[in-house]
Formats: sequence, structure tokens, C-alpha cells
Amino acid sequence: MNAVSRLILTLALASSCGQALASPYAGTGQYFVDPSGWNVGDTGSTYEAWDDVSALTSNLPDAGYTVNPLIGTDPVLNGNAPAFRVSSGNFYSFGGSYEIFADIYNHGTGGADGTHILIQTAATKNTYSAIPTSMEIVDLAGGTLAGGDNGSALVNAGLLAAGSVASSRGDVTYEVLLWEFFLPAHTVDFRVQWTQDDDSSFDQFRVDSYITPNALSATPFAFQQIPEPETVVITLIGLVSGLGASRIWKGSSLL
Repeated sequence: MNAVSRLILTLALASSCGQALASPYAGTGQYFVDPSGWNVGDTGSTYEAWDDVSALTSNLPDAGYTVNPLIGTDPVLNGNAPAFRVSSGNFYSFGGSYEIFADIYNHGTGGADGTHILIQTAATKNTYSAIPTSMEIVDLAGGTLAGGDNGSALVNAGLLAAGSVASSRGDVTYEVLLWEFFLPAHTVDFRVQWTQDDDSSFDQFRVDSYITPNALSATPFAFQQIPEPETVVITLIGLVSGLGASRIWKGSSLL
């Protein structure tokens, strides 16, 4: 067996054991959807996405950040104890549920306009990933905002994708959720906050916002089933077999 075959087989075996090879679906954002009522970068819009957190607090968006017109203050993502940052760049807690919040800086155009907001989370779950009834939008001091309470959500925890993924603790369920809100007569800064379930590994987060006079139609989506971890193993082992066949057919070593 040559070096390439040995490497791929090692990865395949690690995946089957849930150790060295994490799911290729976790953290890629491939299940997040773009808003349907506006485009990223449109005037009056913001877009922020986080994939890896570097600390428990003050995380700048590392996976995407676009605002038009420009805003002088960057958004930040924060976790609260008992959560802690793990080496994979996630928030995690085994000591109880934990709060996450993101401060988003808006354009503040005033007038009769409001802000339509699309929120998406991706995390492994215990009973829940993000607890559906906890998502809300408040001001930066934590004060209530009209349209920001969970009961006013246009879409509450829409299930974008779910399935089993490999982790260092074996196969776990991964869930991608979506919320939409409209804040009437509010175009200044806001905070998105919610509760992650105990033993939930928070993986990725995205916020899109757009200043508009009225709430827009909800963003359409279709549920996607995340492939089982065994699919990865089968694919990798198949690739090993393919490499072997290619080597025999060509009559020469790949390395």
C-alpha cells in the first residue's frame, strides 16, 4: 500500500471511530440560505457570519462580513458561562445550558422604516441545539424591542437541515435552524440573543438584516437531510480501492 492509500485509509478509520476526522458538513455553512427579499451588499443591508470563535467573548465575524453603507463599529459574538471555547473553535458546555448573543450595528436611517432580520444557527444537539423559544432581538442594553420577542417571529426555528455527524464523542445529531423577525420603526443597533442547550456544541452563526418599510415575505427553504457519517467512510475506502486500481492499470507508483 503506497503513502496516499495509507493516508486515506487512516482517515477513513478515524472517521469510523469518530476521532480524527470530523464531519465535512459541520461548519461549512453549506446549509445556510440567502435572504429572498434582498441581496447581500444591497444598500441598507448587513451580513455577518461566524465559523470559528477564538475566545468566549468579542469574536469578530470570520466567515463573512458585508455592510452597505459602511459602519464604523464591527459586530461581535459572545458566549456566557458555563460555556467555554473548545479547540475546534466552538462554544460548548457540559454544565448546563448557556447564553449566546451578538451585537449587530445597523444603519440608523430613521423615518418610518424598520429592519427585517434573518438569523441562522448550526450546532450539535442534546434535546435541542439552539432552544427554539429562546431566540429574541433586544437593544444593546438588553431592553425589549417591538417585534423582537420570540412570539413575534415571522419564522421560529425553521429546520434547514439535520442529521448525524461524526465527532470525538461518536455520532451526534447536527441541526441547522432559521428565524426571521421584523422590527417596526427600528433601524438602529440591535442584539440577537438565545440559549444553547446543555451538551450542545455551537458551530456556526449567520445574521442578515435589511432596512425596509414593511416586513418582507419569509425566506423559502427546503429541509435537507445531512448524510450519515458512514457515507464519508465508504467514499474514502472507495477512493483507496480506486487508487489501487489506477496504480495497477498504469503500472506505476503514484508517489
